[in-house]
Amino acid sequence: MELNCLVIQRDERGALELCSALAEQGVPAEWVDGTATALAALRHSRVQALLLNADDCGHDFLATVRLLVGASPAPLLVLSAARDEVNEILALELGAADFFRKPVSPRLVLAKLRRLSREAPQPAAAAERLLELGPLTLDLRGRMAAVRGALVPLTAREFELLVVLATRRNELVTRETIARLLDGATSAGSRSVDVAIARLRRKLAVNGARAVRIGTAYGRGYFLAVDETPPDATHERDRDALLIA
Repeated sequence: MELNCLVIQRDERGALELCSALAEQGVPAEWVDGTATALAALRHSRVQALLLNADDCGHDFLATVRLLVGASPAPLLVLSAARDEVNEILALELGAADFFRKPVSPRLVLAKLRRLSREAPQPAAAAERLLELGPLTLDLRGRMAAVRGALVPLTAREFELLVVLATRRNELVTRETIARLLDGATSAGSRSVDVAIARLRRKLAVNGARAVRIGTAYGRGYFLAVDETPPDATHERDRDALLIA
């Protein structure tokens, strides 16, 4: 199986050095500078492994791990200079394939990549990456959402927003985290997150997924839950219309 890696790291010099070292061993690697660009790259290229520099993520590290694991079947390898055993354990429990403490030899990373490649299932036998949310099904590989087989017309950004919330079901996701993961933005003052949430709510409701509820923790962020009996969403639809206008 041919390896093709995606290196996710803010520091261009360090990332290109790692890409060069991998290329010298016959492993092509592409560099992106953050989560938003990584998600865009995953939409347009076939990647066999992800290498994430955890030191760039700050407080969003675990959210980033969860998002990348959910967005791609490719194994995620985490590199970090921090000596934080708790984060290391949590990253592995969230689905990261391995965790390296820097400095780390590119040859060791390469050896791990090759072992993962040998252990990977053949494409025909690989399990589909589906996420079930009541009546809504997310195809993480095909990047599609459907309600009982009928596609929900989401934009790429709306799908990514839904994945961010769905992979942290019943957990609060702050507006700052959503903005950084989707756009690389650092400001929480923009209305763009609120407007995106409003549009996503409306599309889920009109396409038969009203049971998938995106709740609001006012002044903090949003959370996704699946209701057994969907509540009357009239108030939220009215508020969303004001946000979109």
